[in-house]
Amino acid sequence: MKKGISLIIALVVSFTTPAIQISAALPASLPAERSAVCAAACAAEPARAEETASSPEYTAGGAQNLEDAPLMEYEFLPADAKWQALAAGETPAAFQANYSLADGVLLVTEEVSESVRSAGELVSGSTAQSGALRLLPNRIIAEGGYIRKDVLDAAAEQQDRTILPGTVVVDPSTGTAFKVVSPTEFGSAADADAELSAMLTPLEGTYAVAQPEPAEVLKDFSFGGTDGETVTLTRGNVTGFAPHVEENLVETDGFSLIDFGDSLKDFKYLSEDSLVRLQFEDEQLDAWLGDGSPISVKVSGGIGVDQIDVTARYTGFDGYRIAMTLKQESYLIVEMDADVSQEIVIPVFGIDVNLQVGDTSIGRITGGVFVIVGMDGTLSLEIETREFTSTTVGVRGSTKFYIPTSVHPVYDQEFKGDGEVDLAGDIDGYLKFGPMLRLEVFGFKLVGAGAFLGAGVHVQADGHYLNVELYGLLQIYIDFIGKHLSLANFQPTILLKRQADTAGFQVEFVEVYVYPGRVGGILRTEPPEKGGPLIPAADIPYRILVVPKGETFNPDTPGDIDKPAILKYPASGYASTNAEGEFYQGDDCYLCDGDQVYLEFQQNGKSYFSDPVLPTLPFQKISITAADYFNDFVTGQVEPIHVINWAAKPDDPPEQQYEWKEYANGIVTLNPYLSTTWNVHIPFGGQARTMTDEHGYFDTRNPLFSIITGKPVPNTYFDVYENRDNWGSAGGFDFRMDYHEAVSGGRMQYHTTSSLIFTRTVLEVADSYDRSFMDDGTIVDQMAYDEYIWIINANGTRTVTEEEFQYTGEMFSTQDFPWDWNENKVSDYDIVFTPDSQKLTPVLDENGDPTGTALFSQRVTVQWVWQAHPNPLRITSADHTAVTTGGGSFQVTAEGYAPFAYVLTDAPQGVSIGKNTGLITIPAGMAEGEYSFTIQVSEDRTMIPQLVGSPDPYDGNDASPPAEQTFTLSVTGAAASEPEISSEAARTAPEIAEEEHHYEFSMVSGEENLTIPVFASGSEPIVWSVSDASGDLPEEIRIDAETGVLSAEKELEAGAYRFTIRAENDAGFDTQDCVLTVSEARTAPVLSDASHNYQFTKLINGGDLEITITAAGSEPITYSLVPKSERYIIPDEVSIDPESGVLTVREGVEAGKYYFSVKAENDVGSDTRECVLTVVAASVGQFSRPILPGLSVSSGLSGGIELLAASSGQNVSPPTATPTVPSEMPAVVSPSALPLNAATLRNDDPNDVYTKDRWTTNGAFFVRWHSKVTVTIPGAVDYISGETGFTFHDESPRCYNYHYSDGLPDSVKGWLRAFLEEQTTEYAQADVFLGERMNTEDLLGEINNFTVNPITEGSVYLEYGSLLEEMASQNGGSFLVDLNEGTGTIVTGKYFSALQANPGAELTFRQSGADVTFRGADIETSFDYDMPDFGYYAGAFSEEQMLAAAGTGGETFTYAFAYHGDLPGTATFAVTTDIAAGSKVNVYKFDSAGNKFTLIASGLAVAEGGVVTYQNSTMSEYLITTGTIAGAETGDAGGGFPSGGWWIIGVGTAAAAALAIFAIRRAKKQKEKSP
Repeated sequence: MKKGISLIIALVVSFTTPAIQISAALPASLPAERSAVCAAACAAEPARAEETASSPEYTAGGAQNLEDAPLMEYEFLPADAKWQALAAGETPAAFQANYSLADGVLLVTEEVSESVRSAGELVSGSTAQSGALRLLPNRIIAEGGYIRKDVLDAAAEQQDRTILPGTVVVDPSTGTAFKVVSPTEFGSAADADAELSAMLTPLEGTYAVAQPEPAEVLKDFSFGGTDGETVTLTRGNVTGFAPHVEENLVETDGFSLIDFGDSLKDFKYLSEDSLVRLQFEDEQLDAWLGDGSPISVKVSGGIGVDQIDVTARYTGFDGYRIAMTLKQESYLIVEMDADVSQEIVIPVFGIDVNLQVGDTSIGRITGGVFVIVGMDGTLSLEIETREFTSTTVGVRGSTKFYIPTSVHPVYDQEFKGDGEVDLAGDIDGYLKFGPMLRLEVFGFKLVGAGAFLGAGVHVQADGHYLNVELYGLLQIYIDFIGKHLSLANFQPTILLKRQADTAGFQVEFVEVYVYPGRVGGILRTEPPEKGGPLIPAADIPYRILVVPKGETFNPDTPGDIDKPAILKYPASGYASTNAEGEFYQGDDCYLCDGDQVYLEFQQNGKSYFSDPVLPTLPFQKISITAADYFNDFVTGQVEPIHVINWAAKPDDPPEQQYEWKEYANGIVTLNPYLSTTWNVHIPFGGQARTMTDEHGYFDTRNPLFSIITGKPVPNTYFDVYENRDNWGSAGGFDFRMDYHEAVSGGRMQYHTTSSLIFTRTVLEVADSYDRSFMDDGTIVDQMAYDEYIWIINANGTRTVTEEEFQYTGEMFSTQDFPWDWNENKVSDYDIVFTPDSQKLTPVLDENGDPTGTALFSQRVTVQWVWQAHPNPLRITSADHTAVTTGGGSFQVTAEGYAPFAYVLTDAPQGVSIGKNTGLITIPAGMAEGEYSFTIQVSEDRTMIPQLVGSPDPYDGNDASPPAEQTFTLSVTGAAASEPEISSEAARTAPEIAEEEHHYEFSMVSGEENLTIPVFASGSEPIVWSVSDASGDLPEEIRIDAETGVLSAEKELEAGAYRFTIRAENDAGFDTQDCVLTVSEARTAPVLSDASHNYQFTKLINGGDLEITITAAGSEPITYSLVPKSERYIIPDEVSIDPESGVLTVREGVEAGKYYFSVKAENDVGSDTRECVLTVVAASVGQFSRPILPGLSVSSGLSGGIELLAASSGQNVSPPTATPTVPSEMPAVVSPSALPLNAATLRNDDPNDVYTKDRWTTNGAFFVRWHSKVTVTIPGAVDYISGETGFTFHDESPRCYNYHYSDGLPDSVKGWLRAFLEEQTTEYAQADVFLGERMNTEDLLGEINNFTVNPITEGSVYLEYGSLLEEMASQNGGSFLVDLNEGTGTIVTGKYFSALQANPGAELTFRQSGADVTFRGADIETSFDYDMPDFGYYAGAFSEEQMLAAAGTGGETFTYAFAYHGDLPGTATFAVTTDIAAGSKVNVYKFDSAGNKFTLIASGLAVAEGGVVTYQNSTMSEYLITTGTIAGAETGDAGGGFPSGGWWIIGVGTAAAAALAIFAIRRAKKQKEKSP
């Protein structure tokens, strides 16, 4: 039921911006005889010399509120047929731009840029998002994206380019630009986790890409010329609408208003040829709260935009300006059901204005029109407002390197309105609407502006009175480098009204004001009929007497009335009251505080005098538009008052009965105050005095001028301190208005803000790359960047000092993400400077005067260390040998990863080396002498095939560089005497026989020993031996030295063994290389455990689901699917590859649950595992999420990153390279002036593997950093200071490369899996939200982000917030939660947290067929974010096995719950069966994985209706039977929820007006009767 109060708000307001003309002269209308009196009263009133200054509408600019404004970015739906018909023939307006690209960028086509994908899109393997629904490439790139390497490499190859980290890629046809971060690699991080590995696989073979700096893309860019180009938007520029908006379009022809029964409720000012005209009647529209939570609102009334002119210019180094001139009108009623205390943003329609270069669009000015509604938090409001405005609003500022470095508002407007206020009760509400536009070029969101106009009302009951405040609204927003800021929030009071019961007087003074000087009232007289009410006394002569303070006047004293000091109005003669008995005299300066005012009126020629009254200063309120604690100033307005227009006629309309008077040229005094404890008021921070302009605006930066000295009177010690929004009512200002000795004032709470804005650019230093080869084998890549951060004071020329400034940075590598969330090796680094160094440079204007901007500049040198090989090749044998001319041999030995390959270079003819043995053979007959040649040894990785699933013998390292040795061979002559030649035949060296087995043997470990005879020809005796290159040949491999019988014992472990057989006699020797492959004993398959526990979830429209099933056992293994029973059908879309074991669930499978088994089989045996497949359409809430792996890390990094920076007293060697800076830059960053600060960031991780990338890749590009700047602003006392700042994040994607391990820690794998699932799910929804980075604190609450419940159609909603509140509000009590098709069966863990806090309470979850009741005293543990599915099913999943075990001798009943596992405590179950009442039954739990029963309860009596009641601390599958199960175990373990361990996919909490669970409606499966 809608709650509300109807507000009809009528406005007549004019906002103007003239120059302020201030003069100390007295008003010309002051009578001469009065001048001396008033001069004395005004002598103490300081006056200012005449000056010209901007009014606060201009000077309230600058980003005076650094808190984020409501996010106004929305993906509008493309315009439909209705709007296309209206816009037919209207060419969209566009700006003409000029640009040239930076040197070295790689130009690509749209085919390449459209290949950029988000992580979710790649992991899902789907292209479901297409056309208008698919994210623009620049949107993905801004948050970090991916592109296939083959696509980008092919584009580069066509231009003879090679893709390297840091390559900048541009597609001018679509305005897309990105920078290559690195190839995406995860190494062996997830090898031990098949599911995670499968999820990561789609990201491999890609380049990670991120957004470059503007200066890396553009050499020159501008549009709009010197003064800006103005375009008038056409209907062709309106490109989309929010849902349900477009059908409410009203065409100009035949326009018909909804009959609201009120003449105010139609368009009054809108022209017939308006741009967009919308009219709603109870239309339900999408909206969101200030915190981003979605909400639905009902809207009636009209919104119209007459015209939008956009004036814009932008340059790289010569500033920018973007402004809109628009005319708009609205009258709206907004209704909702929920009580909220936040602003509500309603998107209406989208706008796009292209930046054209010929026929190509390189950017756009884009945004939309939004409505913002404010509520007071206690009442749901029905607000109706009308306003029409013609407004010029925008931003301008300076630019450096194509980014804005300052911001100032552009503001000029007219405001109109009409209506009335008549209401009761305490209420606050407002409504405003307008456009928000921003400039985007090549994906860079540069600047934007928005103007929101409207009205609001505040009503407060006070005894017998109603205090009504009606105010106008002007909110100016800016987009500044991606940050949404509120530039101005102006709320001038339009009407102050106090309604009261009054008793009549003969003379009633209504207005007696010091300023504006006036006296007015009503003179009444007795009616002709006695006893009636007083009636107006018309045509009565009167005059006003003003008796100055200190002067005496007695009407009865002759001559007193003729005293010169007593002023008379009119000065001569008498005026007459009008027909209503009203009298009025006005003058601008003729009353002072303490004067006495009399009414003298005549009747029948005789004067009568009223009692005297004292004049007052009627101005009571101020509005503050800015209170800047950095510049110590306050701007605002003394709010104008509504005074009576005494010249109006009784029948004139209400708006003519009153007129506005502003506090012009009056003194305002401000004193800050602080309330340190409740109700204790402490004036604080000095005093500021200033004078208003003619419209009542004030600015404490404009000092008063002494009327005596003519010099300004300084505001000594005035200090505006920080008073943040979250400090409540801790502070504000005491204010006072002084006019002619009259004083009024009060106290105003206000949250102060800072005007500081921060912008940043990072430029690579040209020619700074350097590579150093270190003695320890490492290689150090180094390059430098110049980082410039501008600290901009948007509201003054005060510049941040070095004492107030602090810079910190957080370094990371794009090739790493943390091993553990809480154990990072490196945290923040602080730049440390030498005592004589200077942190900041003030930026001066062309005259050398301060601009309020300071520049922090630093040369950041980044270093990446490529690690040396951990086991490098080394030749260990001697580097020389000597032989005779008779020849010989030499054995080369080496260390490193064996086996080795040996090669000789420049060896003498005939000298050779065994490729695998390293044995050098020197032939006989070589000439005597010394021979020098080179031996090269390299790893031969072809000889050790790595078995799947076995550890990498090289620990992830690439092959070591070959080892080389210069070898010297000395050949000498034969001995002087030769032995006699025997008469016997010459002896011959052995030659090992060739065999069919080619000396490749195999055996099965543990089965039988291997025996192989080896034969050789040659002279006996022959001696046999066996060895391997490493010298570590297992003792189980041997050869008989005499017989040559080779044997291998069955105890050998599985693996490949390489060795050499040697046959030798006195005449020589021969060798033979051998390979023995030992296989594991053949075993039956055993299906591997996996994190999915063989329970799979498929998202409809989420692409094909693929899960790799693995099994241990002897190959080959064949995989198949087996139906659970005839009752359970396996859909055609579900299949498994018989060889690879890849289980595929294709798109098209219907929603529901499916049960089947996976079977793995070989010639030895088989294994099966039961599977549950859930096919759902998930409901995804919009959460802030990480957009890339690792980007949620807010501090600390992995892998030995260290900082090398100068410490106190130590000099930093200045970089020698000169930064490349355009000549247009001021001297502060000219090429001759290096950055003032320097730091070195070094990534030196000893855990990195040795990789061949070291020879082709600049590792320094992998080193990145986030920059955080903080400004601390001291206050008047030590404990009061302000602080502001900004963190610039590097959004580069991160991967896990250059590491080897057996697997990631569970914490990292869990996060990575959750991220990939989240990305996949988001992509499948066609509404991808790439939100903010996830920080560590948010990790727990954001692990899961959608709710899954088995579905057939529709959605479900379980509201639990009110029940939790009720449970918390009382001790004990019984509470009931109904679970049905409307609510779903997923429940929140918060129920059990509430029960644990209320031990005397009990909570029952009721659904058809089963009640489950928990007592608070029994809850052992709880976890708020657990979301178990308590869905109850009559008929268990393993029904066939259970019934078979129960036999046929008794009655049975099977049932199951969707959740399997421990509960948070013992619960009482009441299950309705079809077993006869009075029967005795036993309750068994069935474990399908172990195929076993556990007795839960025995001998229970069945109650009426077949209800069986028992207690248990788990949920699973159950059997109730009148019989017994042989071999069943007894007892059951409880325990409490396994935190975060539900087998269903979890749900994240959504913040909304009422706490609720959104899931998917499920049609319950009905129980099938047991036989």
